[in-house]
Amino acid sequence: MNTLRGRYPLRLLTRALQVPRSSMSYRKRTTTDEPLRERIRVLARAWPRYGYRRLGVLLRAEGFSAGDEKVRSLMR
Repeated sequence: MNTLRGRYPLRLLTRALQVPRSSMSYRKRTTTDEPLRERIRVLARAWPRYGYRRLGVLLRAEGFSAGDEKVRSLMR
């Protein structure tokens, strides 16, 4: 598909394949967040009253590169 994508317009390709154009930008979610998710679980058990912001500070102090939004979404 990537080789055709450079030669033909995306609209034409998606029409020919009968797939929505929005599916061409879909990226499968990866599971590389598992170590971060596990560390959040451990810290949340140790500090039950801490929210995502405080846990984010603790994680960044430990060397994880996770912003507040990432921590919040993983805590859900």
